[in-house]
Amino acid sequence: SRSYRRRVIVPSFDCEGKLNYYVARSIDADRVPRYMNSKVSKNDIIFNEIDVDWSKPIVLVEGVFDAMKCGENVIPIL
Repeated sequence: SRSYRRRVIVPSFDCEGKLNYYVARSIDADRVPRYMNSKVSKNDIIFNEIDVDWSKPIVLVEGVFDAMKCGENVIPIL
């Protein structure tokens, strides 16, 4: 779809490897809306649960780009 043109799309996968959410962020500073999210409720998912090791400490961050900067075992609260 043209509405996703010039956006970085970050997918999220559940613990079974199935797509459960996505965030699409504009690469243009003046684009509205800046973010486009999946229609699924954020309360119903753990972003990229497939990468979470529940036996280790977890780092909570605000968004998906923060999670990319923080390294391993990070969950963005969106």
